[in-house]
Amino acid sequence: MEIFFTATTLLLLIVSGYLGITLYKLTHVEAAAKPANCSNLPYDYSKASFEGIIGYETAKAMYTNYVNDAAKAKIWPKEINNVTNLIEKEEDTKSVWFSLDRLKNFIWHIEEQNCANGCNDSLGLRIYFAKYPDLTAPAQAEFLDLIGVPKAYSNHHTLFMVPTYKNEKMENVDFFPGGKTCRLTFEQSPTVTRNLGGDINITVHPPTGYIFLTGTAEDAQNHGGLIPPGDPAGTSFQ
Repeated sequence: MEIFFTATTLLLLIVSGYLGITLYKLTHVEAAAKPANCSNLPYDYSKASFEGIIGYETAKAMYTNYVNDAAKAKIWPKEINNVTNLIEKEEDTKSVWFSLDRLKNFIWHIEEQNCANGCNDSLGLRIYFAKYPDLTAPAQAEFLDLIGVPKAYSNHHTLFMVPTYKNEKMENVDFFPGGKTCRLTFEQSPTVTRNLGGDINITVHPPTGYIFLTGTAEDAQNHGGLIPPGDPAGTSFQ
């Protein structure tokens, strides 16, 4: 009888264990495993060497070369009744300020989304030189994503950045990390329909967190942005 009870108890324990494991598997949801390279975020650069660094005198000389270039130092106004030369030329942008947190936020989102998509490409940033359009009404209506940018920025030069990946030919290629696949182009990124009034609709790409514009309204509010027209106080090169 004792052997019977022992065998029965052992069988019940085995059955209970099996049922418990089965119930756990049915009710427990495993967290999605991140790609292996996600464990490298954030990177530790404490032992990394600096590259592409220059001294103050070299930086000052290069800055002076830029501001002394007549084609870049002034904003050339449109010709008005052949009296362009009588119009005072406005100083163009000589420096651009932006928040370090904005830049780190931009880089983090690129790396995080690229990692979530399981992409292992070597990444970089491309900086494009750009020029603000006319920001006065009604001209600004064409650029809804620039609403709030100071009107004084009209026709001034600025910069924007986009992420890049290195392809098999060792070429740095612009890409949009916000999709579900690797190496999506900006032309392939999501679009929306914008109504221009009446039955006129156009398809456009909405503002994206993967195109980083420097010298924005937010930067201006933080007493920076484009200089000029912003206050040059605090700058090293003038």
